[in-house]
Amino acid sequence: GLYDEDDVLISEEVEEAGDLVDVDLVVPDGDVKTVYIKADVSNAVSGTNIITIRVTTITAVDETEGDDIGSLTTLGLDGRVVYLYDAVPTVAFVSAVAGLQPAAPELEILEFDVTPYGDDATTTEFIFTFKTDVVASTSVANAFTLSDGTADVSVELPATATGTLTFTMDTVRSEEETETFTLTINAAGIKAVGVGWIKLTAVSLETDTITDTAPMELISALEDVETDWIRWDME
Repeated sequence: GLYDEDDVLISEEVEEAGDLVDVDLVVPDGDVKTVYIKADVSNAVSGTNIITIRVTTITAVDETEGDDIGSLTTLGLDGRVVYLYDAVPTVAFVSAVAGLQPAAPELEILEFDVTPYGDDATTTEFIFTFKTDVVASTSVANAFTLSDGTADVSVELPATATGTLTFTMDTVRSEEETETFTLTINAAGIKAVGVGWIKLTAVSLETDTITDTAPMELISALEDVETDWIRWDME
């Protein structure tokens, strides 16, 4: 349906692209109106229904004369793709360290919260990208550890300057219950292989139902979960 604030301008059942006609919306000369397109998705099938809204043409008439005053046909008004799931996790950035830090064997560098909405959700993978100032002389086992307070998962730093880190955590998260995750690095071990700077960014959160890259990238605030460059004294 098309809404002017909370007032329904027109509501129709549609299954494919179509027109919303006979819309009674008056826009005073020189004024601005904000309208909203809303959809009833209560019968959507989790993980299979995708919604995309595109406004291609607006036709208006002069209210005083009743004459057609033309159409706008090159609007480019595209809504974001909406993926519908029964359970959706949201992410909230909490804190991150930056700049000069001690080269400690257990240096906490990042915290973030995960809260499922709609139903319980099983988180299966967290994926981060990393960058370093140089290529490590060798890989470092258990260089990164992700913890949710009850389980710890550790992965290695490969001997590359950039790459991905995949943490597999097959854990059920209760609906609307927030869990805080902490990312810790073995800065002492990373320093020992010649790396003096590092930066990490979250790129995806996979659940038992959300397994495709496109919807994962739209998880709320996931793009905010990152560190700035972190370094330590190499002397």
